[in-house]
Amino acid sequence: MCVESLTSNPHAFTLTSIHVCTNRKYTFLVCFLTVIRCGDIPEFDKASHAEVSSPYLPNTGVHYKCVDGYQLKDDLYITCERSGSEAQWINTITCIPGNTVKVHIR
Repeated sequence: MCVESLTSNPHAFTLTSIHVCTNRKYTFLVCFLTVIRCGDIPEFDKASHAEVSSPYLPNTGVHYKCVDGYQLKDDLYITCERSGSEAQWINTITCIPGNTVKVHIR
């Protein structure tokens, strides 16, 4: 029953169960739950991100935009990705000069 109640997000949980027997009559199931999540949302130079509620579980995405006068070079977002028993943010946000309006006065 312990396993059934924890399968709602298999990307975010690690479940370990141990059967403990005492005096040959009773068996107890002991469960250890570890929540897998990313750390704080990283900040990138000249970029801001949308607010996302924590905890930051695997498959959580965060969208970024650049400040005025800059544009995104590649990725628009980062994602929390699970790797074994840990999770980390993947992708890097890079804002480069651009998106500026040039006014010529004669």
